[in-house]
Amino acid sequence: MTAGTGSLYEQAREAKHRYVWALDCRDWAGYRASLADELLVDFRSLGYKSAMTLSADGWIAQVRKLMDGLDASHHAVCNLVVDPEPRELAVRSYVTAQHVLRTADQPDRLYLIAGWYDDRMVEVDGVWKLTQIVFNQVWADGDPAVMTDAVRRAAAS
Repeated sequence: MTAGTGSLYEQAREAKHRYVWALDCRDWAGYRASLADELLVDFRSLGYKSAMTLSADGWIAQVRKLMDGLDASHHAVCNLVVDPEPRELAVRSYVTAQHVLRTADQPDRLYLIAGWYDDRMVEVDGVWKLTQIVFNQVWADGDPAVMTDAVRRAAAS
């Protein structure tokens, strides 16, 4: 949905859904289209040492270090709260993110993470794009080694 079509809530929801859909489908061109050229990313609740400001392509390279090693993922985003600000949208949403790694000895190793996103979006050429992605983990369930093992698998391929 382009900016100006539907309510700001609907536009923000569509932009966020396109972001997670592209991530789970490994549609890197679609994922890139959902991001501004530069963004702030803060995943300290997942163990990152600090927040980072980096290019969209730099962020995608970081994300692929994990995602390319997983067999599947599923990010479900809901309960969006959209606050319009003078030149951007502040968007808060719940997320549950399932991560799947299959190995010969364990066909479905799972790691589920839940929390919320604090995002910011700006309109670029009629499309809402993310300029900030902050994830706040609340709980997790399953095998956390899925993540490190997926990173190792991606690096080896």
